[in-house]
Amino acid sequence: MTGDEIQTPQFLSALQVAVRLSISVRTVTRMVKRGELPPPIRYNRKLVRWPASEIDAYLAERVARDRN
Repeated sequence: MTGDEIQTPQFLSALQVAVRLSISVRTVTRMVKRGELPPPIRYNRKLVRWPASEIDAYLAERVARDRN
């Protein structure tokens, strides 16, 4: 890896998802409950992560839908 490349994490925390979507962590939780975002992977009661690929797919779908 060269100095110009940025390593993208495979799994994102709720805060990282919120930053990527420019929303609050609470809104991430609400969107999951409404079925608008894919559910996270639960490792235990407090540790949850989203696959970065699923969030990227959500963003790509949203952009495509909004452009039409």
